[in-house]
Amino acid sequence: MRGRWLAASLVMLVLGAVGRAAPRVLFSNDAVNLIHAPPAGVEGASVPARLQAAIAEAGGADIHLLQPGNGWVPWWRSRQYPAKEHYRWFQTVSAREPDPIGQYMRDGGDLVADFVAASRAAGMSPYVSLRLNDYHGAEAWDVLRAFGRGELRGANVPLGLGAMASQSRVLLERPEWQLKPDPREYVALSSWTEKLAYAAHSSTRFALRTARIWDWARPEVPAYKLGFIRELCGYDLDGLELDFMRWSAYFRLEEVTVEARRAIMLAFIKEVRAALDQRTRRDGGRRSLGVRIPSRLSGHAPLGIDLPAWAEAGVDWANLSCHYISEQQTDLAAMHRLVPALPLYLELTFASGGRRTERRALLDGTEEQAGYRLMTTAQFTTAAHLAYRRGAAGISLFNFAYYRNLGPAPAAPPFALLAKLKDAAWVARQPQHYFLSLSGNPPSQPSEFARQRRLAAGKTSTFALDLAAPEGGWREPGRLRLELSDPWGGRRVTVRFNGRELEPVDDVSEPYADPLATPASEAVLRAWRVPRDALREAGNTVEVVLQAGVAAEIGFLDLAVR
Repeated sequence: MRGRWLAASLVMLVLGAVGRAAPRVLFSNDAVNLIHAPPAGVEGASVPARLQAAIAEAGGADIHLLQPGNGWVPWWRSRQYPAKEHYRWFQTVSAREPDPIGQYMRDGGDLVADFVAASRAAGMSPYVSLRLNDYHGAEAWDVLRAFGRGELRGANVPLGLGAMASQSRVLLERPEWQLKPDPREYVALSSWTEKLAYAAHSSTRFALRTARIWDWARPEVPAYKLGFIRELCGYDLDGLELDFMRWSAYFRLEEVTVEARRAIMLAFIKEVRAALDQRTRRDGGRRSLGVRIPSRLSGHAPLGIDLPAWAEAGVDWANLSCHYISEQQTDLAAMHRLVPALPLYLELTFASGGRRTERRALLDGTEEQAGYRLMTTAQFTTAAHLAYRRGAAGISLFNFAYYRNLGPAPAAPPFALLAKLKDAAWVARQPQHYFLSLSGNPPSQPSEFARQRRLAAGKTSTFALDLAAPEGGWREPGRLRLELSDPWGGRRVTVRFNGRELEPVDDVSEPYADPLATPASEAVLRAWRVPRDALREAGNTVEVVLQAGVAAEIGFLDLAVR
């Protein structure tokens, strides 16, 4: 096995000397575009028709990855946990209808088979991305158990019904496999009103969900997931992605050593590889195995990730995930040095930052919010150019349909970009827009931006910026902006770029005209001119020192340059 991987490494290194393979674009589809954010014109169509439209609009991608639900309730013909039985059980217990996908599966549908057929017809390579330990909806367990006991019948239980229907009966029947006990403060609650409020509020719901996923140190847990994977291998898929990011907790870290975590996950990878190898693709080729993992190396040890060992065991590519909010500054280059023969894809999403007036989950499953800061064309092309210069094999798009329902206003996703993002020469010629924002990447350590963004008297906040010059080099000075979490007021700062103090400028507007841009109020923005000769490849530093005014937090930092 090691000889095969070393030989592949040598081939990739030789190919790298004479020219890299053309980049590819992966499109991950979590089926939100089938229910909450469908393509235009198919809102009332059948589920298979919506799926066909979703595949068609992402036609610029090379690979379409379907996420079949949360990975606990099959959207395929399963013997291990039949979907028809699940949805009938849910309807009997809760006296409620599932969403349209659930109704379709209950009535005998097979969404994975539909997906494969539609992808083949559209000339797209079909992959499935399977969530390994998803926590969405786990807060509904007690409600479903109460329904099952005959309690709460007829009661108005204002909790997201879609999340309830996605909860497997097996999850409820295996409490001993739960990762951690429920939070003490939740257990202490005595009324349904209090419990529902706890489960609905985002700040407390997170702890409850994380406790209720499964403990992968128990051999039965990976074996259960492997049963689903073996069923999926019966479909005419070109490949499979193992999603380690939904949710990114698998072990009681205080009990299971790093070595033990790696051994468990490596054994699982080998089993998956063997299941994939039992059948070839329809063209006789080898089925591809990918992994969706944190884009920061600090998140690998908690999950038991060992990229060199995984590559040797048969992982064909890795999708470096930002989790939710796009990041341009990642550990991609370090991972490329670690496994130079393994194709790495940088994941980007619909959002470059969060901008919420209030993040409060309501009891009906919605959230009050002002929307996210949307990714713009220049931010996408800049991220792709930087990734290619650091060794990426392509770009992966995640939550892309969310432009339609999670921005400040509904927006059409920029599907025309999909075909362009794989043109490394084209992205190298585009205007550049770098940014730093508050992006979490659990279980990774907080980003440098998160650690340094607080401004206080006597403190220097330092940020690193990895830059890649465009084709022909930078031709103009850049403009750096700082956005505070509240208005600047009388605050005054000094900003240095690579040790050079920058000159303030009055223009704080968005750097490029783009309908997707999410402008901030001028009251929270300040800008500085960055001399062209101050810019350099990699190793750039931005230092910010608060000279006057009260402490503050930077919410967003960006640099626009051509």
